[in-house]
Amino acid sequence: THHGIGLKITAQVLKAQYGLRAGASAEVPPELIAELAPVLRDLLNAQDAARALGVSIDVLKGLIADGLLLPDYRFNDRMRGFSRETLDRFLAEWCRGAKAKRGQGPKIALLELARSRCIRTSRLLLAVRALDVPLLRDARRHGLAGVYVAEADTVALLRQVREQVGA
Repeated sequence: THHGIGLKITAQVLKAQYGLRAGASAEVPPELIAELAPVLRDLLNAQDAARALGVSIDVLKGLIADGLLLPDYRFNDRMRGFSRETLDRFLAEWCRGAKAKRGQGPKIALLELARSRCIRTSRLLLAVRALDVPLLRDARRHGLAGVYVAEADTVALLRQVREQVGA
């Protein structure tokens, strides 16, 4: 791993992107590794990406499945890589809501609402977008864990989610 990328990831990329099968004993052209190294070195795996977003790995998988977050690199069906820039853009899009202020009435964390109603967080986010519901932000919490909605908006959001899934 002269270039700082692991053998397993390198083998997956070579197989997926170039159709080359490479193992520990396979000769991989050094120029190909040198080309891949800068791209792969700074990518985060799914676990680290979930941590950076302040969500569980299951929530991250839902975000990917519903098309709200696209990995920068897909090594195979199970391995994905995310750049910091992609995660920062996602957080900027969904966490840019006004700071939660006193006197705005009761609010509930988006992740808590999803968990309590057994629905995907990504589906709630899609409903927020469809209904143009304002998101509230608690700057003391990290990532999506700091995103809230007014309790007054929850009924409309849950109705929208049901319509989205056809229930």
